[in-house]
Amino acid sequence: MRRQRRRLIRSEDQLLAIMRANMPCAVFICDDADYCVMTVDPDNDVCIPCDYVGHVVTRSEADQLLDRAIMACFENDENDFFALPVRFGPSGRMWVLADAPYAPGMIDYESGADERA
Repeated sequence: MRRQRRRLIRSEDQLLAIMRANMPCAVFICDDADYCVMTVDPDNDVCIPCDYVGHVVTRSEADQLLDRAIMACFENDENDFFALPVRFGPSGRMWVLADAPYAPGMIDYESGADERA
């Protein structure tokens, strides 16, 4: 079995560049509770990771960006939600680029509408 080399991702710019270079992809919560960039299959189910790309270093700038994105989602912070380059979703264990065709919009809880930027 081939060993998986861990590409460590520390900065926001590095995270965004790696995600753009490996589209379609997403950041997933891995089994060890860390965050990993993985490719996805948009023709199948974007919520299922395919191939490993890199590992987000805990408490790094990239990790903080992911934390801001999840907080914007849970706190209904429209300013951050639409301004950040990543969004939490479409499943409860992943983040995607905000401009990806499968990126979630902010849910209007009264109407249930998915409001995309």
